Amino acid sequence: LTATNVTGSDTETKTDYIVIVKGALANFTMMPLVGIPGTEVQFTNNSGGLITHWLWNFGDGEQLGLRHGTISNEKVHPAHIYEQGGEYTVSLKGWGQGGESTQTFEDMVCIDSTWAELEFMDGSDVADSYGWEKVLDNDLFSQKSYVAAQNDAAWAVFGFADTTMHLLDKVRLHANDAFGRIFRNNLAKDFELWVSVDNVSYEKCYSGTLSQKMAWETFVFEPVGAKYIKLVILSAVGESSPKVCLGEFQAFGIPVTEVSLSKNSQGLLSMVMGELVTDYALTQNYPNPFNPETTISFDVPEQAQVKLAVFNVTGQKVADLVNREVNAGRYKFSFDAHQLPSGVYFYRIEAGHFNATKRMLLIK
Repeated sequence: LTATNVTGSDTETKTDYIVIVKGALANFTMMPLVGIPGTEVQFTNNSGGLITHWLWNFGDGEQLGLRHGTISNEKVHPAHIYEQGGEYTVSLKGWGQGGESTQTFEDMVCIDSTWAELEFMDGSDVADSYGWEKVLDNDLFSQKSYVAAQNDAAWAVFGFADTTMHLLDKVRLHANDAFGRIFRNNLAKDFELWVSVDNVSYEKCYSGTLSQKMAWETFVFEPVGAKYIKLVILSAVGESSPKVCLGEFQAFGIPVTEVSLSKNSQGLLSMVMGELVTDYALTQNYPNPFNPETTISFDVPEQAQVKLAVFNVTGQKVADLVNREVNAGRYKFSFDAHQLPSGVYFYRIEAGHFNATKRMLLIK
């Protein structure tokens, strides 16, 4: 400090008089954010300041306490295995000379045996480096970890990674990123879900609205068969906003290969899910010869009235298996012939303009 007047000036200096202590700041990230029971989640400790002690709380009753200088890198950045299904709130507390700080992410880790991995297939226009793949990357922490699409009926089509049909009954969405870096007016608001088995014809299965909170939101609906999911974002919070953003999108549903349609005294009719059929066909029954059950399969490429019947060697009809309208697809009829005697039989199909007959042998 220097003071000056008409008589002169004087200066006084104090060395190391003020000490600045950097405050504590707990901060961490994690990946993946979703998985089935037994999934290992990797945590990364990005805390700053004069922190000497940490306490991890993984949300499933497990904790990990650490003291600086006595721990390995694996404990500073721990990996944790979640054995049970649920949505887990995870926190990290740090304290030391810089004070105390805690960061918490609510319901950030989702463990569910019905979680189904998705793959991006097609979508509407997006800003550079903000593609639709971002909503599937299991990352809400990195910069640009979200999609930024044009706010004009933004949409994306996703397929199940295992390429099989699923009974879809739940989705989870996170409108923002984990730190709220997306401008509120750009957050996704109203959305629709459409499903398809062939990526051609789609059926709407759900409409919902996001609350724009910086949190996961879960939407549950009646199970619907799907091989492809089309997510349509109808609006952003700001109606005049030029773009709409979404952080993450997750889907849940059990894989299925067949769906039972009807049962009669002769057997059970099922539809083989996820098969793309382009022509009419009637296949050889299996097993053949049989005793007393066998399976008859047929393909129908369009909606049609189908008649499937069994005849003996004299041409007499001995069993009506199917007599109904069906949608395009591949079908299986499990035929129970316990009431018939051993012998040669013929099964015949009539569907649209198609008809065919095949021979089978029952041996008791």
